Amino acid sequence: MINKFILSTVNIFYAIILLALISISCSNNELKKCNTNIIPLPKEMNIKNQNFELNKSISIKYDDLFEVEGEFLERILSDQFNINTGQNGKLISLKKGNNYIKEGYQLKINRNDISIEASSIEGIFYGIQTLIQLMELNRHENNIVLPTCKINDSPSFKHRGMLLDCCRHFFDKKVIKKYIDLLSQYKMNKLHWHLTEDQGWRIAIDKYPKLTSIGSQRKDSSGSYGGYYTKEDIKEIVDYAKNKHIE
Repeated sequence: MINKFILSTVNIFYAIILLALISISCSNNELKKCNTNIIPLPKEMNIKNQNFELNKSISIKYDDLFEVEGEFLERILSDQFNINTGQNGKLISLKKGNNYIKEGYQLKINRNDISIEASSIEGIFYGIQTLIQLMELNRHENNIVLPTCKINDSPSFKHRGMLLDCCRHFFDKKVIKKYIDLLSQYKMNKLHWHLTEDQGWRIAIDKYPKLTSIGSQRKDSSGSYGGYYTKEDIKEIVDYAKNKHIE
C-alpha cells in the first residue's frame, strides 16, 4: 500500500514537471510566432526567442547622410501605422557602417531598440523596407510585436525590375506612383516604362504635336480611348522613382 502511494506520488510529481516543461515550451513558441516571411527572403536571418513590442510612440535617430530616408520612415510610421515619432519611446537608429556592399544592410531588432546599418543610402532604404514588411506582417489591431533578430541582406542581382505598358492601357499618374511604391517595397531598382507604340503614343514632344493629339487616341468598343503624359508629368514620375531608388 505504501509502495503504491509512493509510486503514485512520484508519478504525480513527474506529471507536474512535464506540464511545467510543456508550459515553458509553449511560452517560448509564443515568442517565436512572429511572421518573418519577408519578400525577397534575406540572405541571413538569425531569429532570437524574444520580442520587440512597438507602442504608439518611438524616436528615430539618423546620420545626416540618411536624412531623406529617416523622414520617409517617419512618414510611414505616422501615416501607415499611426505611430508618433518624437523624443519618447524606444529607439530606431539609421547608422553609417563599413564593409557593406552598395545595396547591402544589417537590421538588428533587440528588445528595446532597432538599428539599421549600411554603407549607402540604398542599403538604409532597403533595411527600412524590410522593417516595414515585418511590421505589416506582425500587426495585430493596434499592437505590433516584432521578433528580435539580426538580418544581413544584399541583392542577388544588380538589375531588378518590371515593365509597365502604358501604351495599350493608359494609367493615371497615381497608379504609376503606386506601382513604383510596390517595386520599392520589394527592393526592385528598375522600371521599364513603355510609352510609345502603335496602340498609343503617350509622351508629349513639342516638335511633333500630332503624336499626342492623334497618336494618343484610338477607337474601341467604348468609343475613343487614350491619353498621354506631359513633360512635367514625366519629370514628376522620374523624380518620384528616383526618391525610391528606382531608375
